Amino acid sequence: MSGPVRQYAVHQLWRNATTAESLQVVVVEGGRYVRSFPLREEMASTEWLGGIAFLSAQPTLTLQLPAPFETLFAAMFSPAGPYIWHIVPEEGRGGMPIHRLHRLL
Repeated sequence: MSGPVRQYAVHQLWRNATTAESLQVVVVEGGRYVRSFPLREEMASTEWLGGIAFLSAQPTLTLQLPAPFETLFAAMFSPAGPYIWHIVPEEGRGGMPIHRLHRLL
């Protein structure tokens, strides 16, 4: 892999449709997932995003926003893969549609 290495901290990381881990640091290099680990303390060079991140095989998404969380969920996991997508914490909860979605680079 090549490109900048970045670390993002998120509230939840969904690895697939049934596995979510809380408070994770996600390491991305060249726009692809490298690894993740539990966030235990504040870390230098780690950007706090909060919200929900998804591992996905989709490098791009043609999802029309706003969209229900369930629609996004189905699109993300077909199948899991090396790309990380992020939604902010206020969206997709309590039936609110998701308005913003971006891939972590």
